[in-house]
Amino acid sequence: MQIHSQIIEKMKQLEQQTTNYVKTIQQQLEQKVFSKETQSISYFTSSMTVSHEREKENFCLASYHILNVGTQPITNLSIHLRLHKHAPFSFSGKYIIGQMKQTFHEQLIWERFNDVKSKHELWFKPVNQSIIAPNEMIVFPHFQLTWTHQTPYFGLLEGWTYCDEIPEGSPVINPLHICSVGYAEEGADAHNEPT
Repeated sequence: MQIHSQIIEKMKQLEQQTTNYVKTIQQQLEQKVFSKETQSISYFTSSMTVSHEREKENFCLASYHILNVGTQPITNLSIHLRLHKHAPFSFSGKYIIGQMKQTFHEQLIWERFNDVKSKHELWFKPVNQSIIAPNEMIVFPHFQLTWTHQTPYFGLLEGWTYCDEIPEGSPVINPLHICSVGYAEEGADAHNEPT
């Protein structure tokens, strides 16, 4: 019975977290000072299935959104996703590598263009869309993070958007923090090393 109430409480916390993310995005949009400079907002949306039984698989389905809130187009877009080096996640998604790009013409396709052996640094760019017009959005959709429940665990997924207009990169406004229930009590120092 206690586990059931913990799950309900965790669901309420996640619902509140999602509400807070939406409010943050709305506030940032309202506070933006529009100028002729290109400006963008990047954020994650996600949903999770989490098991608290050891060795059962957990699953996070997420998408990375880039919204052009400026008055000028965004050109030559790329995104950088970085997993904390101790994160227990396996990353997968719909993207291509290298030579496959000639076969896709009509739909938005993403290409991974860094070393595919890297599990923590992931770089992607859209293959057949090089411009995001003002007030338009582009999405790197439905990538997955999977992991097994091994207490404690902590994972952080960060993201940055790069383009010709923002060569230094712009960070995602809501990095994904995923940790086991009771993580703080069970060993908060276990994974405090920097990425």
